[in-house]
Amino acid sequence: MGVKGEALVSESFSVFARAGAYIWESDFDGSGAKVDIADGTDAYLALGTAYSVTDNIAVDFQVSRYNLDDTDVDTYTLGLTYKFR
Repeated sequence: MGVKGEALVSESFSVFARAGAYIWESDFDGSGAKVDIADGTDAYLALGTAYSVTDNIAVDFQVSRYNLDDTDVDTYTLGLTYKFR
């Protein structure tokens, strides 16, 4: 669950930020015995840019940070959006 704020820089270029929380669970399944290791609810943050190629197609790039208890995980995402109109 999260929120996204977006600001137009030009007619076809925008920047955005996301923030929210997510539920996760980690377990290990080896030698026939499943062991629950950890679980929790933690926060995530993301920053990104989007470029509208046409009125219906946009390309975006996003950098996200997920906090997993004592560990931070960073992801880099390249996306393509098609808007049905």
